[in-house]
Amino acid sequence: MKRFILFICLIICLAIPGFSNETENAPEEPEQPTQPENPAQPEQPIRPSEPDGTVLFQPVRKGDKYMKIGLSLGLPLFNTSRQKFAANPKMYPGGAINIGFGYYVLNGFSLGASLSFQFYLTRSKNIYFEVPISFDMAYTFAIAKWRFPIGMGIGGAFESYNGNGAKYFGMLFRPEAGVYYQYSPEWSFGGDVSWLVLPQWYADTTKNRVGNFLNISFAARYHF
Repeated sequence: MKRFILFICLIICLAIPGFSNETENAPEEPEQPTQPENPAQPEQPIRPSEPDGTVLFQPVRKGDKYMKIGLSLGLPLFNTSRQKFAANPKMYPGGAINIGFGYYVLNGFSLGASLSFQFYLTRSKNIYFEVPISFDMAYTFAIAKWRFPIGMGIGGAFESYNGNGAKYFGMLFRPEAGVYYQYSPEWSFGGDVSWLVLPQWYADTTKNRVGNFLNISFAARYHF
């Protein structure tokens, strides 16, 4: 009996090291990567901002130009002198042909020049003739398709009177305001009202006088 128990114990002692080696040499299972609970969303590529299609419209823009041609009705108002503030000019209403040019140096603000040929018939049946040449500046207000230029002209005028052959060149001042309808991008139609002031200064100051004329013009403007 003792031999049998000893035999069993010997077998167990020999079997334990072999089982231990099998356990150590057993292949290890690879660890599975853990999935994050909240996987990060893939980054979206950054796209350049796209225009929204909005266009800022400027009715009277810097760099715009126009040519103007028109006809005027001239009304002699009065002459101012040292002897009398408002003397009768003794002239009938006359007419004029006007041409001009304007360039917008800023949005709404323009500089330009104008030339006019004006004539008036006097009560003694003579003709008073003048050629005003002016440097003009104006600001144009815009409401829808309507344009409202307000400005001032400064320059000189050639004047002649065939009654006694007198000729004179002097300064001129001309405040004016107008209204035009923008019929198309190229054309606008309307008119102006201006006050033409023509001083005549002489060495003999008793002869100094200032002519005042009201001009009502109808004109067309070509824009480019």
